[in-house]
Amino acid sequence: MKIEDGSLHIRSGRTANRYLAGTLSLRDDDGFVDTGDMVERRGDRFYFIGRRGGIINVGGLKVHPEEVEAVINRHPPCECHW
Repeated sequence: MKIEDGSLHIRSGRTANRYLAGTLSLRDDDGFVDTGDMVERRGDRFYFIGRRGGIINVGGLKVHPEEVEAVINRHPPCECHW
């Protein structure tokens, strides 16, 4: 694992080994794949702070967080009493 420009990069023997039937390599020269996850170091820990492209892969579907946020914001405020 390494962090480059705030983005998490991972490496393993199988990472992106057969992506698109081997027609496209996502790995850099050292075998790392950029996940697109933006992280921030605070002390001894790293914290997820977002996605570079803003798109999240959910079960193979591309989801734009702004669209989800817009739907949530259209919902009337909750009058829950916890």
